[in-house]
Amino acid sequence: MKKILLISTLIIVSSLSFYSQEKPMRIGLKVGWPEIAGLNLEYVSPLLNSKLAPSIDFTRLGIPGGDFVYSNFGIGANYYFGGSGEGKGLYSSLMYSRPGFKLEGNDDTESYLGKIALNMFSIKLGAKLGKGFYFRPEIGYALVNSAAIKVEYSDASTGT
Repeated sequence: MKKILLISTLIIVSSLSFYSQEKPMRIGLKVGWPEIAGLNLEYVSPLLNSKLAPSIDFTRLGIPGGDFVYSNFGIGANYYFGGSGEGKGLYSSLMYSRPGFKLEGNDDTESYLGKIALNMFSIKLGAKLGKGFYFRPEIGYALVNSAAIKVEYSDASTGT
């Protein structure tokens, strides 16, 4: 029984070391557009010599009192150009984002709920600078695929 446990442990450890890297999972704070300020999750996969990293962005910001909410969800991937792989140095990013605004309010006669939703594709060039604590400056271009603006009034009427 001990031999089976030892052999199983060795197989698991050796297979993990084959796919391991310094810190493949990264969780961070991202500031800019369309995130404003939100969370970023990136996993540097072993694909393409550890150069491909799927990425998710999430933001939800509101003003105290709940009258205004900004949210963003983005999903995409980063491709690192460096020769060593492992998600370091210069990279390009392709991302689909869905930022949106929600505004509730009242005027003299009725209340309303306004929503704005965008569908965006962006391509960026960036660099991961640092190790445990790092900066990732990016520059790029975003194409708004579609935008929807909707207002709902308390009398059940709507506008776009």
